[in-house]
Amino acid sequence: MFREWVNGGLAAISTGTQLSSGGVLPLPLFQLRDSAQVSRLHFLVAKLASVVYYYVRQHVFPSCMNFQKLKISACGHELGSNSLFAKRIGFSGTPSNLLPMDLGECYYEPRSDGSIFQALTNKRIVSIERKVEWSARSLLLDIAHAQPPVHALIDTGALITGFDNQEVAAFLLTELPTEMEGVVYLDEDDRQMILLRDHNAPMPLVQCGLSPSKRFTFYDQVHTTGMDIKQCVNARAVVTLGKDMTFRDYAQGAYRMRGITTGQSICLFLIPEVENRIRHEMKLAQVKLSSQASTQQRLDAFLLLVPAWLLINSMRMESMQLVQLSLQELHNTWRKRALHSLLDEIAASTAENKPLASRLRRFIGHKDDTSTAWLRSCIALFRVEISYTVDAVVPTKKQLSDVISKLVENHAAFVQTTDEIERIAAVKQRLAHSSSNQQQVLGEDGSEQGDLRLTAEVVHENEAEAEEEAEEEAEQEEQKMSAFTRDDEHPIPWRASILAHPPAGVVATTEDDEMKTAEQLQDEEKSVFYSFSKFQAHTECPSIAFPSNLLMSGNFFRRRWVGLGERRVKNVGLILEWSPLLHQEAMKAVVQQLFVTFMTTGSNANANEVAVKALQVAAEMATASPNTVSTTLKDAVVNTTSNMPVYLATLSLAEGETIRRMIHKNHPVFQVSQVQLRTSEGELVESSSFFSSWTSKPVISDLDKMTPRDRSVTAGIQCLRFFNNEMYYFPKELELLLEGLATVPISLRHEFFECLLRLRRRERHLWGDTPLAKVFTAQSEWHLLAARARLQQFQQGLLRKQRQYKKKKEKGKDPKQTMATLHLAVALRRFDEDEDGRLSAEEVHKCFESFQLGFSSKELNEIIGLIADTRFLDGEQNSDQGIPMEMICAAFGISLNEMRTALQRDDQESAFAAAGLDAGASWGCPVCTYVNVGAAEACGACNEPNPKHHGQNLHQQQQQQGWRCGNCTFINQPDDVCCAICELDMEGQRGVPRGKWVCAGEQGGCTFFNSMSNFYCEVCNRARPDLATTRF
Repeated sequence: MFREWVNGGLAAISTGTQLSSGGVLPLPLFQLRDSAQVSRLHFLVAKLASVVYYYVRQHVFPSCMNFQKLKISACGHELGSNSLFAKRIGFSGTPSNLLPMDLGECYYEPRSDGSIFQALTNKRIVSIERKVEWSARSLLLDIAHAQPPVHALIDTGALITGFDNQEVAAFLLTELPTEMEGVVYLDEDDRQMILLRDHNAPMPLVQCGLSPSKRFTFYDQVHTTGMDIKQCVNARAVVTLGKDMTFRDYAQGAYRMRGITTGQSICLFLIPEVENRIRHEMKLAQVKLSSQASTQQRLDAFLLLVPAWLLINSMRMESMQLVQLSLQELHNTWRKRALHSLLDEIAASTAENKPLASRLRRFIGHKDDTSTAWLRSCIALFRVEISYTVDAVVPTKKQLSDVISKLVENHAAFVQTTDEIERIAAVKQRLAHSSSNQQQVLGEDGSEQGDLRLTAEVVHENEAEAEEEAEEEAEQEEQKMSAFTRDDEHPIPWRASILAHPPAGVVATTEDDEMKTAEQLQDEEKSVFYSFSKFQAHTECPSIAFPSNLLMSGNFFRRRWVGLGERRVKNVGLILEWSPLLHQEAMKAVVQQLFVTFMTTGSNANANEVAVKALQVAAEMATASPNTVSTTLKDAVVNTTSNMPVYLATLSLAEGETIRRMIHKNHPVFQVSQVQLRTSEGELVESSSFFSSWTSKPVISDLDKMTPRDRSVTAGIQCLRFFNNEMYYFPKELELLLEGLATVPISLRHEFFECLLRLRRRERHLWGDTPLAKVFTAQSEWHLLAARARLQQFQQGLLRKQRQYKKKKEKGKDPKQTMATLHLAVALRRFDEDEDGRLSAEEVHKCFESFQLGFSSKELNEIIGLIADTRFLDGEQNSDQGIPMEMICAAFGISLNEMRTALQRDDQESAFAAAGLDAGASWGCPVCTYVNVGAAEACGACNEPNPKHHGQNLHQQQQQQGWRCGNCTFINQPDDVCCAICELDMEGQRGVPRGKWVCAGEQGGCTFFNSMSNFYCEVCNRARPDLATTRF
């Protein structure tokens, strides 16, 4: 490229011109630091079009155009109009009357459309297959195995998804008959490639001599237009239909088979989605489809219905295109007038021979200058604003006629001649006729504002802040998790025979608990299970009275961990429903009932023989279907086991896995007891006894019909969900949870739940708007739950903004202070107009609204009403005097002392600001190291002056008297930023002298000081930073 530029420059120079030093060196020998070589090269290539093109495309446009707010816009309409060319001729294989007015009308080839319709509705050419349950893979398989064989797939409906073209070719090549030796496809560069059986890599089709009858062709949706690949004379192709197709797409795809009327044929794949759309359109058009014809006749009817439906889609598409064409016609009319005005201005300036400097300022002038304003308005017609902002509100719908009228009114100055006026009227008349059938929703600039625009996601700044906060919280959570103790977590094995006996610690009475010795307590500590009511996550976490049948495994959480540091609390994953002795007692009841039945039905039967028979039948029932068991036996088992104790124990995953294996291996302990493994939601996983299948699963929606045993189990499961910090319950589940926690005070419930919530990873920490809020609220106050949830969300949103402001300030940023970043007491006082410490409901509403947390006025009124109700409940009598400020702060968890401290701090900061002092961080005395407040003038211990304030006073005096350069000792003027001699600033750093500007090094510049009269750097030719975006 470098040599081509040099040769082009030499050819452009006249033969009489000679270079001063004999040409330019080759690129490997060229030295940029040699000014002589650079000047010779610049003389040769500076004005070459190829060099300029390369420079703007590779350097200027990528660095500038991608970041511009405006761009120069044009469309194909300019090529068809007479604004650029006086005469224009066009040809299209799919003609249309949607043309610019300057281009005239389209002349159609006679009988061309009729022959297309006749071919695409001919049964001998087109056949239809219905594909009910389809996928891209199944369609390819059907095509590969079709009989008679298929030679081409024309995917006009874009149904083949999930594969690229080469993958489709490879898949078809493995499934097609062996007679097909290759598959032709179009690659990413629109090249015709073929994949052969005996070649691993694809090759260009032009290099392959394979006969068309021995190859398959795949046309993807992009290449169904304008791509010509020769097919055999009797080729058969499959054409797909899509929901967004038009008749033009269908005809273009079908006529990839150039001999469609001379032996070639197509098979149309009809999917249910398209068929339903066709039937819907026919129903709207009041076309009755025959339901009494045969299946093949109804399918053949789609030979006419498919083109009809595609024509309807074409009409809809052309209606939208007509609106866009008309808008372009209007803009083109105004642009032609603007273009002629700009060209006339250039011609006039050339005739007057104005200097180039004045040409650069021709768009700059006062608003009263009509010529300058006219030139600006002409340029503005060719500019389009580049904006990616998304409307935060639903745009207002406007009629098409109103939008067009407003556009014409705004550009009335560009309509001057009679032809232009007539053209505007013709466009308006055409649009009025079109909009009578179909109204378009347009914006102010004439762009479409459909439903798709309204469904776009709106990303606000507070959402970005929320994401940033979530990342920081995740980091804090990881640090918090890493601080948890992980010692003594190895599993402790225990004997399986323990399941055959009731847990010792639970069956003991209260009187026994009081009389326990130290040895008994130590034995209880070593037991496998302990009561859930004795669980404590740490010493400060309360233990609450869970139902007595809830147990916890020591491998899940050991009681000796309490007091040895905080530990992460695991979620309950598996629940052991444990019924000691149940299987044994149930089997006794079955044998006894069978013995009674056999003795009653038999005559002169031996009791020993009947007993043996009863035992045999009872043993065989383990494999019998529950439907074959008599109701008498089921009732006998239920009556025996309904009053037997049942325990729910939380297990570790290792324990659950072991018990499940024991069930599969029929461990002997399960001949005595029954265990069932359940999930945390109560779903059954495994059961050790066949008796569990004899009873139906309890329905939680009908609590009255539950047995006491089932009700106890279901209530225990809800309590374990509460232990898992779950917040969403159905009404019946909530009723059972309240039943299980009936003896636990509300305050202890809340404290226990919050304690566990802090020891778990949870994305949601607010429960005020969930059903769980009823567990933490007295039933008489349930009507206040919605308002309390709103208050909780409002408080969290306020704290979130304050944390974000604090974090940005700690990182050295300069965040903007808003009302939400202030302390609540300070913000309330600023809205207290009479300064009496009481705020009216209107003042509180204004204060809360200024926080801009996204709450509506109705929601804010709910919060204020809740605070007011709290005041009345506390016995406040002066309701007409407003709500006390301390009462509002108390509702947000702010104590009286905290409120007074915040107000005092705000008073101090205001006083410091009024005195011009900095109330920043405290300072340490350099003499006695005593820490003083930020605004103190002198040390409170040794009376040493504040060095910061002393430095400020000294700096002020120096500014009044001038300042001395620390490098060259020159006395500079007070307003001099840098020393006039050595160009260093007051701090000894290199600064920019007055009247000059620096070519910024951080932007890739050379750091040279240039005169303010220069627009470009004298060394590296970079634009002045403050003029980089100025347009001349």
